[in-house]
Amino acid sequence: MGDKRAFVLDTARELFNRQGYGETTMRGIAEACGIAVGNLTYYYHTRSDLVAALMNDAFDRAMPSGEIETLSDLTEQFARMLETLEKNAFFFLDDLSLPNTGDHHVQIRARIMRGFGNLKEKQLFSAGFTLPIQEAVMDVLCMAHTSWLRERKRHGRGMSTAAFLREHWIILQPYLTQDGLTALGEEMQRAPLV
Repeated sequence: MGDKRAFVLDTARELFNRQGYGETTMRGIAEACGIAVGNLTYYYHTRSDLVAALMNDAFDRAMPSGEIETLSDLTEQFARMLETLEKNAFFFLDDLSLPNTGDHHVQIRARIMRGFGNLKEKQLFSAGFTLPIQEAVMDVLCMAHTSWLRERKRHGRGMSTAAFLREHWIILQPYLTQDGLTALGEEMQRAPLV
């Protein structure tokens, strides 16, 4: 039964991404899955139930266990966020606000904010990287994520994921201490963002 659910979710995601939420019907999803609408509604009663299942899974994957303790952890978190955006573009580009999709984005933001604090305690970020600045940086990055996705999906252009991750560090670099700059340089040598 798990395989059938996964197949239905993958098919629904593909249709939502291709056609948009508003143009994708339960009948269309059932037809694409090769099942009757009644069988589809056995698993998911409505389109919003399908979206909730998709987004709960996506956000769970975007939230690794543990806290952000290194610059590498922070880069990984940003990369997982971008992967979630790309895989579920319909949700973000159609600006869906549906019931049962959870508050995962709030949890991810809180995780990153705690990570900023952890990295500041480790003296990788400077004392000048205050909470209001951290919040402003998060706001800018989140808005940039949506713009990046729009350029890639709707207009077929835009920078690669690796290039966009480098842009994150260009934004954050002024707030790094000398130790933070050294750690970032070492990380880029170990795992360059190309």
